This record gives sequence, C-alpha cells and structure tokens, in this order.
Amino acid sequence: MLQCLCLYAQEFEDFRIQELKSICEIFDIEVDIQYDVYTEKKPYLFIDVNGLDDVQKILSRSILLKSISELYINADSYKSIGEKDSKWKEKLNIGTSQRCVINKYSLKDRYFIGNTSMDPQLSLIMANQAQIVKGCFCYDPFVGTGSIIVACSHFGGVSGGGDIDYNTIYGRGKSSRAGLSPDKSYRSRDELIRTNFEHYNLNTFYWEIIASDATHNPFRVTEIFDAIVTDPPYGIREGGRKLGSKKDTTWDIPDDVRDEHIPAKRMHTLSSIMVDLFEFAFKYLVVGGRLVYWLPIYKPSYSEETIPRHPGFTLLGNSEQHLTKTISRRLITMKKIKALNEEDSTSYKLNKEEWKQQQNDFRKNYFNANNDSQD
Repeated sequence: MLQCLCLYAQEFEDFRIQELKSICEIFDIEVDIQYDVYTEKKPYLFIDVNGLDDVQKILSRSILLKSISELYINADSYKSIGEKDSKWKEKLNIGTSQRCVINKYSLKDRYFIGNTSMDPQLSLIMANQAQIVKGCFCYDPFVGTGSIIVACSHFGGVSGGGDIDYNTIYGRGKSSRAGLSPDKSYRSRDELIRTNFEHYNLNTFYWEIIASDATHNPFRVTEIFDAIVTDPPYGIREGGRKLGSKKDTTWDIPDDVRDEHIPAKRMHTLSSIMVDLFEFAFKYLVVGGRLVYWLPIYKPSYSEETIPRHPGFTLLGNSEQHLTKTISRRLITMKKIKALNEEDSTSYKLNKEEWKQQQNDFRKNYFNANNDSQD
C-alpha cells in the first residue's frame, strides 16, 4: 500500500471525507483512511491506497484537496526527521487537485447569474457527491440560474432542469447586476442558462430547461435520471411556490394570450417541498442513482430525525455548512436502492406533525435568530 498525506483547503471541513469516499467509489479505489489521527481543525489527512494511479484519479476529481504527497517519513519534530533520513526533501508531492476549476466558474465572471446562484465550489462538491461521470443524465427540479447543472456538466453529465420562475427561465425581469451599470437594469434576452453553457463550451452536455412546477412536471413516469442534484427553496431569498390559486375557480385562457400566460402561484411549505422532492426522485431516478440536495437547519432543534427518510433510499452523506450561530444547511446524499415497482412511492412517512412543523418553522426561526443577533 502507498502511504499518502492529503493537504486540504481550510474550508468546508465537514465535506472532506464524504467527497473522498464518493470519488474513490467512482473509480473503485480501495482507500484506508486514518481516522485515528485526523481532526477537522487541521488540513491534513493520512490515507493508504494501492498506487500512484489511484492518487492521480482522486486528484482528477477533488475540489477540496490541494495536493497529495507520498508519506516518506513520519516523526514528532523537524529535527527527528533529519536524524532518520537526510534525503527526505527529495520526495516531491504527487500532484495537485482541481481547485483551479473554482476560478473558471466564478460567479463574478459568469454572464447569467441570479440572487441565489450557487457558489461554484459547492456546486462542484455536489457533483462529486452525485458521482457525475461522462454520460450521466442529470436533472435539477429547482434549477434557478443553473449553477448546479453547470458543475454536473463539467464532469460530463448531460444536464437539464426545471423551474417555476418564468422570468428566470426566459431571461426577463430585473437583472441581478442592476445598479452596477447605468444601462443594466433589466436582463438581456440572451441572459439564459444555455448562454452560460455556451460560454463554458459545455453545449454538448446541455439538454433543456423547462418552465414547470416541480409538483406538476411534464415527464412520463419512468426511471430515467442517473442523478438529481438540487437546492430547494427555503423561503428566505426565494420562497417555495407551486401552481395554484387561493380562489377555487378555473377559467379558459384566451388563445391570443395563451403563449404569454403565466399561471397563478401560491405558497408551498418547506415540508411539502421535501415530500414532493422525494416522490419525484423515487419515480424518476434509476436504481443506484443519487439524490443530492441541501436541507436548511435550525441548530437548536436539529437531530438525526430532522433528515427525511424513504424506504427506497439509503442515506450516504450528511455534511454541514455553518451559516450563523443558529442556522446551517446540510448537504444530504442519498442512493436509490429499490425500483419503483418494488415500493409504493407514497408509502413512506414524512408526515409526522412534529417534523412538518419543524420544517415549516425554519423561515420564522431564521429571521428570529437574525433579529436576536442584532439586539
């Protein structure tokens, strides 16, 4: 076995092990992680792999790693190392990771962005957690401005998505860069997700963006997607919405305005969004496919019971990103283990009143926590 020392960036510490495990599974790499000498407070991790080829494969995907070096000698002090072997400095690091890609996809230089565009580093981590490889069929049901699917396509995934926001999908409305330039108040008609794919030369990995409600999608029920990777709305910067009206009425849309008609929408609670996401994923993911999504957390009320479960999925990863003293979000990675015909998609129980109330109270807890911090 080849003993190696991994050097990590000192951020997103809780994501390191999960990303490493996911990458090793992609390449079928046997890795022995030295948990007994690892701490998130330090950027070092000792691992054992079979050879240099395995190290190069890990580096070809990792976003959180900086580099990997062969562990040539280990001692308690610099002086002790010199006493053991005076030639230890001749050993160089094996290679560097893919962190340079973060700058390539920087939001500062991206043509089309929005107020909720996902940080490129986190998007790439999500793609690694979803184990995206060339030819994977990927979907984001809350696609927004498409940051997540851009990251999926970077690794070769054929990506698309849907969103209920008509203006975002079709490049209309006020620009996120309004105020930065006197002539940039509204979006140009080419401020679209497709334009970003063209800018990054990822055209061949883009299949389509659909203006649709995640609860009323246009697909025939079939297990087709290899990965569903998404960031559902929490009700903070973007509220949860679905098609519908408070009025219990229906009417025919005149033909002359049908193409431009934007249906009425109503609020959709966070608990209902999570239930709908699991129903969608169970219907459309292939067996073995991965569901990767963000779950907002109010820390004082968090427990393992907060993580939604489904008998058709197994939990693989749960990594926390701290946002404030009381608020965080967790990147949840799940793998589909049962076919649609083996399990009733509505048989699982996410409808405990305590769980539903905890999810639906997140927005209130978020703003209460912010108000308390300002007092």
